Amino acid sequence: MDLESSFNSLSVENYPPIFNNCAILIEGVHTEIIQTHFSNYINLIVTQFGKIGNLYQVKVDQPANGFSISEAIYTINTLLGGDNFEAEVAARYLTEKLKISQPLLLSLSLKNFSKGTLDLIIEAIQSHTKL
Repeated sequence: MDLESSFNSLSVENYPPIFNNCAILIEGVHTEIIQTHFSNYINLIVTQFGKIGNLYQVKVDQPANGFSISEAIYTINTLLGGDNFEAEVAARYLTEKLKISQPLLLSLSLKNFSKGTLDLIIEAIQSHTKL
């Protein structure tokens, strides 16, 4: 799915969409977290540069194996920007730890993608916003 079709699939049935944002210091770096909830998508922007970075589409599938629900399968597509393995792993980690089950449109613009930084971002999202 390309960027245009991703944006076209966003639904505004529940207009206005739920919008949350916060700005915090993470390891001494100003970090902005902005999220918008649509009826069929979540848009999450995490930036330490004051602008959006690479844009990823993250889909979560919960396939049944016949006996019980198996581990989630994450499909990550880069919609805008270059392929960045660290950012894709970070996108998967954030989605998993935040227990996001809806499709996610995620923009990450971070100075580093360390586990410590990601854990602090997760903590900020959980305590300052409604995800």
